[in-house]
This record gives sequence, structure tokens and C-alpha cells, in this order.
Amino acid sequence: LGYQLSVRTRAGGLSSETTASGRTVPQPVSGLSMLPINDGKVLKLSWSPPSGYWENYNILLRNGSEVLVNQSTGKESTQLAFSSLGFGLVPGRLYGADVTVQSGSLANTARCYGRLAPGPVQQLLVSHADESSLGVLWNQPAGEWDGYSVVLRQGKAASVVDRRLLSREARQCTFYGLTSGCLYSITVATNSGNLSSSSTVTTRT
Repeated sequence: LGYQLSVRTRAGGLSSETTASGRTVPQPVSGLSMLPINDGKVLKLSWSPPSGYWENYNILLRNGSEVLVNQSTGKESTQLAFSSLGFGLVPGRLYGADVTVQSGSLANTARCYGRLAPGPVQQLLVSHADESSLGVLWNQPAGEWDGYSVVLRQGKAASVVDRRLLSREARQCTFYGLTSGCLYSITVATNSGNLSSSSTVTTRT
């Protein structure tokens, strides 16, 4: 908000007045977040407006040090959406967003991070099955990811028999010591941050 300050000086019967104007720094937005919506195809940036006075917002979407979006919006805005198709967003990659509250030449910036879910593994197949072991293999997913979670479940009750955490370079997983003739399902989840996508195959020993 803009303010004006006046200082009046008196000496004897004479006086002089000096006037200066200035602004206070605007408050930052609150509740800033960037989350995937529309089946993971869009990143939605949302926030709550600051208290006090401000004129508009400036929005930056960053891929590391690269600026993908630099856009000004009116003070009535509280969200902005970025589609994976329109902005070339990569599944699983972490993006940063800055929302700057502007008032004259003064500003206050808040930052958050978000990502689209990673892609699921491709062509998940049973590589072998015998009396006591099962193995699966897959092709890598599209985009970026941290690693895989592989879960083995038994029977229609789908009780968890084993769980593995594998590196991002892994392309296969084998489970041993299984019961012959049993129905099993193997789920391979691609993990990126706190998001994941999965594929499942079902077979028998």
C-alpha cells in the first residue's frame, strides 16, 4: 500500500515542509501448491491471496534453471494450469513454480514444487514360471523416475507375500520359494517422489 509522509519544521516565525511517499512490501501468497490433475496430464498451481494491498501476480514455471512460463495475472486469480501437451512436461520430473505478489516496484515471492506422476513400465511380461519361482521383466517407462516397487501377492485374497525396492536401472525381478500350483499377481510400480504408476500381471506357478 502507498503512503505519504510529511515533515514540517518550524524555526521562529518560519516553517518548511518536506513530503515523501513510499509503499510497504506486499505479503506473499499462502497455501501454494502444484499438483497433478486430469489423470496426471495437467499440473495445477493454486494459492490463497495475500492480506493487504497488491496489484497483480507474476507466475514462473521452471524446469531447473530453465523458465518454461513467465506470465502475469490479475489479482483475482488463484490458480493456473499447465498441460503436459502444451508445455512439454515430462512425467515424473520435478518442476518449480514461483508466484510473485507485486505492488508497484515492490514484490514478495513464494515457491513450491510439483510433478506429474511417472509413467508405468512398458510391456510387463512373465519371463518364467516353474514349481517354486516366478519372474517378470519389463521395458522402462517414459519420462523420469527414481526406482521401482515390486509386490508379489498370492491368491484371490491378494495377500502380500513379498515386496522389493529396485533401482531405476532394474528391468526384471524374480521371486523364489513359492507354493506350486498357486495363483500369484506381480505389480511393478514406477516411483517418482511421492507419486507412482503401476502395472500388474497374474500367473500360476
